[in-house]
Amino acid sequence: MAADLTQVIQVLRREHLFTGLETDQIARVARFFDQVDIEKGRTIFRQGEVADYFYLVLEGNVRLTRVIKGKTQVDSLIGPGDYLGEASLLFHQPRSDTAVSENQVTLLRLSPNRFHLLMKEYPPLRMNLSATAESRRLVQKLQFDWLGSDELIYYVTRKHLLFCILRLFLPLVLFGIGIVLAYFLLSGEISLLDIVLLAAVMLAAISWGVWTWIDWSNDYYIVTSQRVVRQEKTLVFSDSRKEAPLDTVLAVNITSDQLGRILDYGNVDIRTFTGGVMMSQMSQPRRFASFVEGYRKRIMAISKEKEKEKIEEELERALHPGQADGSRSHPTIRIPVAPDSNAAPVKRRSSLGQILATFLKVRYEEGNVITYRKHWFVLMRKTWLSLFSIFGFTLVLIFLVQYELFLTALPCVAGITYAILFFWLGYQYLDWNNDIYRLTPESILDIEKKPLGREQKKTAGLDALDFRVEHTRESLLNIMLNFGTVMISIGQTEFIFHGVHNPEQVHQDVADYREAFKRRKLQEKDARDRERMLDWLLTYHKKSGRNEDQEKLPGINDFSG
Repeated sequence: MAADLTQVIQVLRREHLFTGLETDQIARVARFFDQVDIEKGRTIFRQGEVADYFYLVLEGNVRLTRVIKGKTQVDSLIGPGDYLGEASLLFHQPRSDTAVSENQVTLLRLSPNRFHLLMKEYPPLRMNLSATAESRRLVQKLQFDWLGSDELIYYVTRKHLLFCILRLFLPLVLFGIGIVLAYFLLSGEISLLDIVLLAAVMLAAISWGVWTWIDWSNDYYIVTSQRVVRQEKTLVFSDSRKEAPLDTVLAVNITSDQLGRILDYGNVDIRTFTGGVMMSQMSQPRRFASFVEGYRKRIMAISKEKEKEKIEEELERALHPGQADGSRSHPTIRIPVAPDSNAAPVKRRSSLGQILATFLKVRYEEGNVITYRKHWFVLMRKTWLSLFSIFGFTLVLIFLVQYELFLTALPCVAGITYAILFFWLGYQYLDWNNDIYRLTPESILDIEKKPLGREQKKTAGLDALDFRVEHTRESLLNIMLNFGTVMISIGQTEFIFHGVHNPEQVHQDVADYREAFKRRKLQEKDARDRERMLDWLLTYHKKSGRNEDQEKLPGINDFSG
């Protein structure tokens, strides 16, 4: 569907890409674009092709895919306001993706000549586009597993290089000591012990330096189309991620000292209802803050536009019911419910059946409910002594039978001992089995239950404004076995999921359920507000119609005579 220039200008003004341009400049930029309509399922460009256009999505959705080692991978699904093809034109490279229209799509496009002309004429536009292109090129190498299919990364930065250099100072000093040591050793007689000492010093210095570099390069500050993320990986020791949805951001504060203002580094504090996310020692903090603010405003603007469109659709359906479905005189507004609410109810199992069905599972789903247990390592730590005792007693029993010792009393003693040991083992397993963390579409539960003992349950709803989630893997063992801690703060209540398998997945599950809950509640509120407003409008429309009909009725004098 063709869009007029005013609509194009409106779309460009809300996009962070055009931040820094005045209104008249944006109007001039809008005239550079050509508009093209693409049917559903059409290929816009293919991976490996020479770049021919820069595209900006005006309406519809485009799916990006990439073939890696013979396998097709879905990169992302982009929508109105998103752009594609910038890296190929900026870096003079072939297309890195294949773009296919997911539905009827309206695109704004720039030819290479016009694209480079705009980049030259408007430096802020080039800076914003180059930052995004560089970030996306980096992301293609990193492959963030937590990125959603409909989520795009717009900006990625690290801690400033200065702080990496400062941390490399001690390894460089140690390396220098190794050089001096080698000089003195080579100038005289050298023994095997000297060679071993020199090799140890040099190896320690190089290993320390490489570890420091990799550790610095593994920390990222990220702005996506949906959230702000701080990802920190301490090589060998820990792995954590903290995030804040863009629609919860209240303020973005930047702090830096005099040297930071000169070298362009500082701290960015993303303030939310739950406290916030601190990005420390960041390179180019002002650009990062600009991206956060720009895409936060974009989300708010898109949300308002979608709500306006829904209101217009409902009003049109209410005023012209025959055109909508030929039967209704008033719109039926569907209130969203929990996911998969129409699915068949989950059949309840007996306690024994539940234990057998979920035996040793650290994560399982029943309908919309996800249940987590602690990692198998925690189970082994609980049960190793009882397992060792059973194994040891079995060896003793074999020895006694082999040498025919205490054969008369042996069956009775063996039976009682095995009963005690297996009861102990079963108790420890049930103690692990009964400590669960549960995620439902409405709430989070932390349940601790001692076998034959009391049960403690802590619960909180997903509707709290003060909601924060983060995870960490604290040690080398945690990283090797992929278990750690997920911390969820809901108001004054803290849920700490200790020892869960794949804490990153648990983190993502909680974030997804929280987002689904918020969207569901927002849709319910919007639906109620629209219905209330439509009731007022329909009442007004009916009264206005009756008044007009009364004015058209002939007066009494018209019938006289």
